[in-house]
Amino acid sequence: MNAKNSALGYLVLRLTLGVNLLLHGVVRMGSGRYALFIDSTAEQFAPAPLPTSLVRVAAALIPLAEALLGFLLVLGLLTRTALVLGSLLMLLLLSGMALLQQWAIVGLQMTYVLFYVILIYRLEDNRWSLDSFLAKKA
Repeated sequence: MNAKNSALGYLVLRLTLGVNLLLHGVVRMGSGRYALFIDSTAEQFAPAPLPTSLVRVAAALIPLAEALLGFLLVLGLLTRTALVLGSLLMLLLLSGMALLQQWAIVGLQMTYVLFYVILIYRLEDNRWSLDSFLAKKA
């Protein structure tokens, strides 16, 4: 495979996933939406066997995590760490939807997991990133 094409493909996938995550977080934290997201998530998980306080804390942290991880992926900074943490975030989200038996959403979330796996597996293609730039400076 052509190294430039691999790096370009990696960049496109990393940026796309990063923007997706970043905007998930930013939009959820937007004016008046943050409290609504927390409240609606707590309401959605009322039937789940989870304490409401735990659901509310998770709902408060999820948009922050999404925005931070998305920002890191867009920059290509701490890429490996961001990808691993993003994968763990997906595990959390997927577990929540499985508890609610929302299997269609679980299936969609598995698609995200696949993107994370591809990006982790092909991390050597992360040539156009701050990580790569900083490594060359060192």
